[in-house]
Amino acid sequence: MWKNAMEKSCIIGVVLFAMATTVLGQTDANNISDHNNILIKNPESVKTYLKGEDVQYDKLWIPAEIDVSKYKILFKEYLQKNADVNTSTDNKYILENFDKYKLQYSGFVKNSKKYLIFNMISLAIDINDKEFAFVFDGGCGVVRVVIDVENNQIVRIECNMEV
Repeated sequence: MWKNAMEKSCIIGVVLFAMATTVLGQTDANNISDHNNILIKNPESVKTYLKGEDVQYDKLWIPAEIDVSKYKILFKEYLQKNADVNTSTDNKYILENFDKYKLQYSGFVKNSKKYLIFNMISLAIDINDKEFAFVFDGGCGVVRVVIDVENNQIVRIECNMEV
């Protein structure tokens, strides 16, 4: 009986450890989680978003096979290097709140180059996986980023206007 109860305890411990490792293993060393990354695949939503942000493009690119975490890390590193640079965006605020942002993303092509567009939202609003969320204020609680995928370069960063 003792052997059986001990075996059950060990099995339960191993299962709990495996579950904890799986959950904790979903983030990388830079604490960039994947569960807040939402790929917007709806072409009409992407077109509407790009038009609203005055982004010129040749065609849409839905980056289904891309590892978006790589580009979130790139953006975070950019913020770390430029936290104290005086720009129209509050890089320090974005960096300090980086892990609170939910990310909606998609892509486009301009002059044969692929770009990712990020819509990062830290505000307590509902966002979905069908269309980009539009927020009319919120300051740097809403951040838009354009990234040149080929050159791993941040092309544009913008915070929402505040009313």
